[in-house]
Amino acid sequence: MEGMTVDLPGLLELKEKYKFDLFVDEAHSIGAIGPHGHGVCDYFGVDPRTIDVLMGTLTKSFGASGGYIAGSRTLIDRLRVCSYSGAYAESISPPVFTQIIASMVSITSIDTGGTIVNSNTHKSGLHSSASSSFSTIQLEIQYHHPGPVPQRYLPQWISLPLPCPLVPKA
Repeated sequence: MEGMTVDLPGLLELKEKYKFDLFVDEAHSIGAIGPHGHGVCDYFGVDPRTIDVLMGTLTKSFGASGGYIAGSRTLIDRLRVCSYSGAYAESISPPVFTQIIASMVSITSIDTGGTIVNSNTHKSGLHSSASSSFSTIQLEIQYHHPGPVPQRYLPQWISLPLPCPLVPKA
């Protein structure tokens, strides 16, 4: 592959001056460049929220299939409703999803410390352990998703709210 790294700070100055939307394709940068491997925004120390649309593939650094688009909630909702793939595409299979998650753990350098317990499960008392040698990762970001995801398909270190009937009353 050949190519050039975009002058992202220069483009952001132009964006501010001329008021246009900026679409950045991170297909070859995510997982490959930047101090933390988080792509071109990480490379230049730019807040990803200043980019209107970030798009990438999960086939290169992630060794999986599929891709992603990140943007405002309005944009993502519009794409879900109006795009062909939103209405007719199949979801990612569990083995491919597992590969993506494993790659994200590697790229983001999350220390899983052995056994990871879902923090909501731990807080609700559903997990009992005589030892406190396990790690719990609390993710503060609340993601917008159109429907529930079965917990069994997610790695235990991803914190999702538990449905009310599953949380025991004290």
